[in-house]
Parts: sequence; C-alpha cells; structure tokens
Amino acid sequence: MPRFNLNVKFPEKDYAKSFGARFDWDNRIWFYEGEKVPRGLAVFYSGPGENVEGYGEGRREVDRGADREANREDHREAYADNNEEANRENNIYNNIEERGTDTRVDNIADNRILNGKRLSEYMTVADFQEQVASLFNTAEYLSVAIRGEVANFDQPDSNGNYWFDLKDKVNGSLLKCVIWSSNTHIMPKVEKMREKPEVAVIGRFKWFEMGGKATLQIFKIAEIGEGVSNLELLQLTQKLEEEGLFDPRHHKKDDEFPKYPKCIGVVTSKSGKAIRDISRNAIQFTKIYLYHSQVQSYSKIQSIVDEMIKGIKLLDEMKEVEVIILGRGGDSNETLMTVYNNEALIRAVFACKTPIISAVGHEGDDPLLDRVADKAFNAPSTAAIFVVKHLKQQVETLENYRNSFKLLMENRISRSNLELNKKVNELNLHSPEKLILEKKSKISGYIQSFGSSLQYQVSDYRRKLEYYKSGIVHAPEGLLVKNKSRLDIQKQNLRVYANGLYEARKNRYMLAVKELNGLSPTAKLINGFGYISRNDNPVNSVKDIDQGDEIQITIHDGVINAEVKNIEKKEV
Repeated sequence: MPRFNLNVKFPEKDYAKSFGARFDWDNRIWFYEGEKVPRGLAVFYSGPGENVEGYGEGRREVDRGADREANREDHREAYADNNEEANRENNIYNNIEERGTDTRVDNIADNRILNGKRLSEYMTVADFQEQVASLFNTAEYLSVAIRGEVANFDQPDSNGNYWFDLKDKVNGSLLKCVIWSSNTHIMPKVEKMREKPEVAVIGRFKWFEMGGKATLQIFKIAEIGEGVSNLELLQLTQKLEEEGLFDPRHHKKDDEFPKYPKCIGVVTSKSGKAIRDISRNAIQFTKIYLYHSQVQSYSKIQSIVDEMIKGIKLLDEMKEVEVIILGRGGDSNETLMTVYNNEALIRAVFACKTPIISAVGHEGDDPLLDRVADKAFNAPSTAAIFVVKHLKQQVETLENYRNSFKLLMENRISRSNLELNKKVNELNLHSPEKLILEKKSKISGYIQSFGSSLQYQVSDYRRKLEYYKSGIVHAPEGLLVKNKSRLDIQKQNLRVYANGLYEARKNRYMLAVKELNGLSPTAKLINGFGYISRNDNPVNSVKDIDQGDEIQITIHDGVINAEVKNIEKKEV
C-alpha cells in the first residue's frame, strides 16, 4: 500500500491523527498509508496533487479549505493528551524542542534593545521559515491557476525534473516553476516550450525552508498561444533583416581588426565577472578603458540599454580605443534576450565605427546583438583572447628569443670561464716564481743528499780506521808496519775519493745555482738587459709614455733616470 510522508507540526498532531495519520518513531516523521491522501491531510502533503482525494474538482477544493481550517481548532480541543501514547508523543516533542532551543540566541540575550525591540522578540531564521512554510501550506495555495509566458526553459536536471519561469507579459515579473519527472507527460513538446509560449497552469505552492524559496509545482499545463515576447522578437528580427543590419558585408573581417591594439574599450559592470575575465586575459598586453554599465537586472531593462548605448557612443568617439567589447558574465536567459534584443541597442552597435565584439551570451543563446556585432563570442574571456592573440604571439616570440639569448650567453660565459681557468692554470704552471721554487727544492735535496752521503762515507772510513788501529795494537811489529803502509794507502785513497766526491757535488751545485740565476729576472740585467718604469709603474708599451716624460731604467748595478726624446711605434 502506498505511503505518503506528511509535514505535521506538534500542535496539529491530533488533527492529523483524526484523519488516520501516524507517527514513525524510527524515522521521526508523520505518514499516511492508503491509496490517496485524505483531503483533510492535504495541507500536510507536499507531493503531486493527483495523490489527494477529490483533486481536480475545481474551485470547490479551495472553498472547502476554509471549512477544514475552521474545523481544525475543534479537533485540537476534542483530542486531549490523556492517553499513554499521546503523552509519550508529547514528551518526545517537548524534549526535541528543548534541545533545539538551548543553543538559540534569544534564550541567551533576551533583554538587549536593538532597533527599538528586545532581542528576544526577534524571530530566528528557522522560525520565520517555518511561519512562511505554514502560510504556503494552507488550502488556498493547494491549487492555484496562473497564466504567463514560459521563460528560461532548459534541459531537465539529473532527476528528470524541468525547472523554468513563468513571466508576466505586462511587467516581466518571474515565477519559479517545476514539473516533476513523474508528471512530464502533461507538458507540451520540449521544442515548443523553448519557443516561450503563453501557457495556463494549475499547481500548488511549496516553500522550501532550506533554500528560502517558493516554487509552483505544476500539475496541469495548457498552451494558450504564442508568447507575446516571442512574436515581438520575430517581428523585430524580420524588420532588421530587411533593413540589412544583419548583412555579413557590414561586419569587419578578422584582418580588419587591429593586430596590435594599444587600447580596447569594454562596456560592462565594474564589479561583474566579465571585466575580471577580460582583464585576466588582456591587461598584460594592452590598455583597457572600462565604461561601467549595469548588465543584469530585469527590473531595470531600459536603464541598462540606455547606459550601454551611452558607453558605446563614448568609446566609439575616443581615438585611442581600437576595439570595443560588450561583455556579460551571467544572468538568466530572459534578461539576456530582453536586453540584447533591444532595437535601440542593435542600431547603436550597427552605427559604431570602431570594431565591436559581442560577448554576452552562453552556448546555445542567439541574441540579436551577436548578429549585428562584427564578432560574437559566448564568453568575455574568449573575446579578450581573440583581441590580443597577435600581441600574445609576439610577446611569446620575444620571450622565446629572450630565453634563447639568455641560454646562449650563459653557455658562452661558462665556456669562457673554463677557458680562463685553463689559461690561469697553464700560467701558474710555467711561472718563473714556480720554477725558482722547484729549483730551490731540487738544490736543497742535492745538498741534503750530498751531506748525508759524505757523512756516511766518513763514518764508514772511521769505522774501518778504528778496526785497523785495533789490529795494529795487537799485531806483531811486521804486521804493524804492513798495516801502517796499508793504512797510509787507505788514507790517501780516502782523501782522493772525498776530494773527488766533493768536487763532483760542488760542480752539480754550481750548475744548479747557475741555472737558477739564469731564471732570475735580476740576473738577466747583468747581460745588458734593463727594466723600464715610469713613476714606479712598468712600461709595457710605447702607448704608456709620451715624449718628454721622465723614465727610470733599472740595470743590475743601479738606476738610470732619462727623458724621452722620441717615440717610434712599430706595427705588430
């Protein structure tokens, strides 16, 4: 058996129970089980009207609503909470309400005066939403008959429900409506709904407390005729086409747009999404002049149109402005089609001499402004990218050149540093100072080796001499004479060997000293070379001195002061 959930407040529980409503203790919700909801419970039911008994009997249902509301108080008085189940429900409701209000501000600060009222007298948002919901849940809103033009009709949501607006054809007021997925069979064809026909609908109002919005849930819909605004648009389109305003020959081609605009003009709201999108894509390449104009407000259609026309004319008269963009970031399709199908705005765009771009629609929209503008894009960011695309390409090319040049220079500097380090190492390797140090080290080694060798030889001969002395002391006289003779020979040989060794080491030493002196800069001065300086600075080129300058010539045994008489330059 079908089960229908109900929205029953605690003071109305007895009235609901009198029509068979029950409370689900597990899910904490009221419900009714049966084929259809009794008309007495209709005020608590928010589903489709066909689930309510007697639905479709016309105005009588609304009339009975007043009687039912009057009887509701009688039921509340008749059902006292004198049984166990009622008391149990009452305690649960009371506990819920107490837990809910412990954290509210009105119980914490109730004596402060704000705007002439105590804070405790202010309703919370939840209280106000509940009060509005109870107002919309009365019988007079259960079944209402309304007519208007379909507006903002789009694709169904993920659950298959169709959300759209009904528009008043006199003042343009909008009413949010929905046709549930289970009830789409009542709707005319989708293509027909997109043509914005005038329709008559029957439905009930539902106040959604979480979102704070009222929506008309449609149960029946019938087409009255073609919508007034749609007919007017068709007539205007035909009129402007006959006058040639939409002729592509009047549109500026891509090559007629400035490749490198120094300044572009934008007509849009200074606080809207459109100017942010345009600036993000173009401000780094060109200057932007913004004419602030409100672009979204159905109640100020004519004001918006007048401001946009004024902005177009002003920017068109500025010589520095090379391209104009009309931008809009969002809003309902109804506002879009009303503003940007305006005849005065279309004619102002057509009369504009500066290349003008329309960027006010979304994918699938087709305002007349797009047909008269030189170019049309579905987003302001896309229009900005088109305007500065050549500038952006040039900037990217220059940036690539800069990066390539930077990389080339870094590589060249790196190679030069390597080459310089190599030359410095070679210079250090062959420098006179380094060679002198090496020669000094070798000579020191020779001297140390010579001293060690000579000392070893002397020690060896002394040892032998002591040995011979010891032998002589204990030997017979003949042996003594023989050994003395041998000793004299050994002394002679030792003297000759020592003198020879000394002369050889001395010659090697002198050669090393001579070679060392040959590498010394001052030694070269002995051979007729001199060192020229001026004011204690070395003279390396004839460019370092002028005729008449005093110079110093340093030779091995003194300094010669001289005056330059003549200078002869040689080609190198």
